[in-house]
Amino acid sequence: MKKFYRICTITALSLFVAGSIIICSCAVTAKVNNQYITADFLNELMEFNDLDSLVSKSFLKNAHDTHVHFGSGHDIYSGNHQDNKAATGSEVKNIQLDIGACECKISRSDNKYFHIKTNAVGKFQYYTSGDTFYVSAFETNNFTNTSNNTIYIDIPESSYDNISLYAGASSVTLSNISCDTFDMSVGVGDINITSLQAKELIADVGMGSASITGSTVYDASLDVGMGTMDYSGLIEGDLDANVGMGAMELNLSDKEKKHNFDIKEGLSGININGNKNIAAFINDGYIDNESDSTYTLSCGMGNIDVNFEK
Repeated sequence: MKKFYRICTITALSLFVAGSIIICSCAVTAKVNNQYITADFLNELMEFNDLDSLVSKSFLKNAHDTHVHFGSGHDIYSGNHQDNKAATGSEVKNIQLDIGACECKISRSDNKYFHIKTNAVGKFQYYTSGDTFYVSAFETNNFTNTSNNTIYIDIPESSYDNISLYAGASSVTLSNISCDTFDMSVGVGDINITSLQAKELIADVGMGSASITGSTVYDASLDVGMGTMDYSGLIEGDLDANVGMGAMELNLSDKEKKHNFDIKEGLSGININGNKNIAAFINDGYIDNESDSTYTLSCGMGNIDVNFEK
């Protein structure tokens, strides 16, 4: 009977969480009394039901407002635009990209300048303040079809401290970028990254998806709410991976014995090299391989799969 009650409780919680997230998703475009649902409303909903541990906060933080932030005192553009000298790479140490409901393609510049090109983007802005280059873009008229509304950003090769990327309901592709810290979050959109080089990777996925392939980072903090994330390449230092109700897959090109493991498993599974629900077979959820690198894996109702070279 206790088992029956537990199953009923888990089922009810799952349905309630799903309903709450649907409300959050609808908030992307919905209006109440002609006003957009606010971030405070979404946060209060989550706090009231104590759902923070299951749902990535990045989605809640951004789901209410796909109309991204635009800096005051700087020009705002629309439509088609091209600037092959938007900024000089040597003068920029930090990059902040805030992309709403449009497509964004980011790649390596072939010279020392940042390049900006847009195709039918409803509203966008770019400028340099101090040593930070800012880009904001949002398609105001075509939320459901972003394929024809694209912003292209070419980033010159340089030594960047921090690159921050937010994709609300956007589709973003990025390749051949290196920096000290790469900080990304996605709400209901998707991010696809190839050949990222970073000392630290911070990735937060709400209901969307993130794919990071052929990349090398030292430390990584990866969080998934109800979405999906896959990573391939190397994570040489420490890893902190957390999944609520979504899924994460890590395909790593080194050996399992090079890392310690601290495993915290909830109602679903953490699998390492095909060993399912591994936390049930180890003492205190810790595997000590006498390494300087520790992978901390936490999973609620989703799953984490970690695969190493054999």
